[in-house]
Amino acid sequence: MQELLNAKQDYLTGCHMRESLAPYLDKLIAEYKAYQKVFSMLLLDIDHFKPFNDKYGHLDGDQVLKYFSSSLRLNLSQLECQIFRFGGDEFIVVFPDKTPKDVRKVALTLRETFKSRPFLLGGRLFKMTFSAGIVSCITDGDNMDQLFAHADKAMYVSKKLGRDRATIYRNILLAQATYYSKLFGIAVAVVLAVMMVVGLVKGFSPKSFFKSMARAKPAISRKAGSASKAAVVSSKLSTVYLRSGASFKGTILKESEKEIELKLVLDKGEGLVTLKKAIIKKIDRAE
Repeated sequence: MQELLNAKQDYLTGCHMRESLAPYLDKLIAEYKAYQKVFSMLLLDIDHFKPFNDKYGHLDGDQVLKYFSSSLRLNLSQLECQIFRFGGDEFIVVFPDKTPKDVRKVALTLRETFKSRPFLLGGRLFKMTFSAGIVSCITDGDNMDQLFAHADKAMYVSKKLGRDRATIYRNILLAQATYYSKLFGIAVAVVLAVMMVVGLVKGFSPKSFFKSMARAKPAISRKAGSASKAAVVSSKLSTVYLRSGASFKGTILKESEKEIELKLVLDKGEGLVTLKKAIIKKIDRAE
């Protein structure tokens, strides 16, 4: 872009300064609205940078920023993109003519590059990783505020899911489902999702469920919480076997002729579901 040729660069990293980002994005957004010219944006944040800064000092922290930014510029030099220092250890890369899937492939390549080339400082090698969020003008907003907010949210999810990853904003739930299915078992995640879709499970929200798993606290909403105060059928664990072959272990909170309310016990945290008896094969009740 012509307007960036003479734009000021950040003295430390050599990237475009944040003040140049707004007019550049304004033009790309206008071109998308007028001509449907697609662009996507990658927000990167260096993992554990603050603890490093606190431990080794800002001078060494500056060396990390220099290394990170020079590696970005070197590895992205063959692609049509513009790199901006957004602030602190956050960088934004704007990719004209690329979809979020294209950008995620680029991010994954960058991730492997950083892993294979540790940063040498004071005779010690430091392995560098980053967390990233990816947005697109196609689906994630038609103004800068929306794009920034959604990119930041996707990056935050990357942090919460263990860092060292890139998350597409529109795929946040999928990323969470994939991550937690590895933690809690694919069978449980799939069965709950299928039953929710066909309406056999009530009071189950993937978003609230995954959030609760991330906090490792009970996934019981305020409304469902009142049920936990009701008379518990049994304080001991029971196993519920479904006709599909899946099974759940938990405490039966309420039971009627048509359904049971079960507080699941998982490896980390708890979840509350209501199962219709039509899908239940048998219940091994705790004595």
